[in-house]
Amino acid sequence: QIRLDRMKRKAADTEPQKAPLKRHAEYAEAIKTLNSQFADWVRSSLSSSPSKSLEPGFRDYSKHLSKLRTEFSDVLLSAPGEAEDEAAAGQCYVLGQGDMGQLGLGDDVCELARPSVLKPPGGLRAVAVACGGMHTLLLCEGGQLFSW
Repeated sequence: QIRLDRMKRKAADTEPQKAPLKRHAEYAEAIKTLNSQFADWVRSSLSSSPSKSLEPGFRDYSKHLSKLRTEFSDVLLSAPGEAEDEAAAGQCYVLGQGDMGQLGLGDDVCELARPSVLKPPGGLRAVAVACGGMHTLLLCEGGQLFSW
């Protein structure tokens, strides 16, 4: 209803709304940059030390993400599409081969051709995922790290 009301306003009336839309775009760009830097770090860490824990990087990512959410809290739920994004946030989807249990869906699921939702234990929200040939790591809000 609010979006429809906004669309019906005259151009002069919608001028103040440009700031939230710009802030939402800034948030999206900041998240894109953070994700890109994190992905680069994971690739680099895995190639230089494949047996070293990635947990410190996951915690750092989570801290930066929390700071961004705080910094942009004024627009996160008011910008178009964000409510839908927030509803899906924290979900993890898996697909592919899981013959070593890396799908996290139990020993009886060895392959998925279509994505399936993986629900973190205790209703936690997923923050980051790292996958390998025979394992998956899932970092949840609050710093809980799961491996399978």
